[in-house]
Parts: sequence; structure tokens; C-alpha cells
Amino acid sequence: KDARSQANQKIKEIKGNRDERHGKMKELGGVLKDINQKRTPMENKNSPWYLKKRIDELKTKLETEALPFSKEKDLCKQIKDLEKEYKKIKAIEDINKEGREKSSEISKLRREAQGFHEEIQKLAQDSETHHQAVISLSKKVDELKEEEDKTAHEFKKVKGECAEIGKALKEKLGTAVEQ
Repeated sequence: KDARSQANQKIKEIKGNRDERHGKMKELGGVLKDINQKRTPMENKNSPWYLKKRIDELKTKLETEALPFSKEKDLCKQIKDLEKEYKKIKAIEDINKEGREKSSEISKLRREAQGFHEEIQKLAQDSETHHQAVISLSKKVDELKEEEDKTAHEFKKVKGECAEIGKALKEKLGTAVEQ
């Protein structure tokens, strides 16, 4: 019985851990949903790395080459446009990275919760085994009590019969001694 109680206590603790993981998963799921709503499809397939490199090349060209004013103005506009695109793509990439991190964290929590669930199942099975053993022993005790009651009843009956025989024997002995 104590083993079953201990198993049930352990199950309660593990369920608490599992429920905690489920709560965190739910919370992160909400965060991930918000992140997914913020995501916008990338209009340009340029990577932030490529855009940064292109911006640096244009800045270097602007600083090192003698260019006519109109060409310089075009380069500045081109750099400004590329920087806007870089910031936009970088922001999208950061959101995507955060989404991947949250998704990874949810997966980790899901695995932990599954581990706790499996442990709960094992302990519940052990607890059920102990419970069945207790029930079996309880039935055995009941059967033994019934047998004890029958034996005690038979003993009383035989004792009563012995007492009557003893009384009859005393009477016969008492009359035999008088004669």
C-alpha cells in the first residue's frame, strides 16, 4: 500500500512538471503565432550578406573614384535604396530567426513533456500493479477471516459438546463412586 502511495505521489510531481512544460509550450505557441503574423514574404531574394557587400562596394566606388555629379547622385540613391532593402530583409531575417528559435524551444518542451508522460504511464502501471496486489491480499485476508470464523464456530461447538460429555461423565462417575 505504501509503494502505491509513493508511486501516486511521484505521479503527481511528474504531472506538475509535464503541465508546466505544456503551459510554457502554450505560451511560446502564442509568441510564435505573433511572430508568424509579423512575417512578410521576402520580395527580393537577395541575402543580407549580398546586399551589405554591394553597399560597401558602391560606397568604396563613391569614395575612391572621381565621378560626375549626376553619377555620384545616382550612386548615393542606389546606396540608400540598397540600405533600405538591407534593413527590411534583415528585419525579416531576424523575425524568421526568432520564429525558428521559438519553434525549436517548443519542440524541446514537447519532447520533455512526452518524456514526463511516458514516466507517468510507467508509474501508473506500477501503481496499478501494487493496487491489484493489495486487492488480492485483501481478498486472501477476507477468506482467511471466514475460515477462522468457521473454525472458531466449530471449536465452540466441539467445546460445548466436550463440556456436555464431561458433565455427563462426572455425573456417571459421581454415581459410580457412591455405589
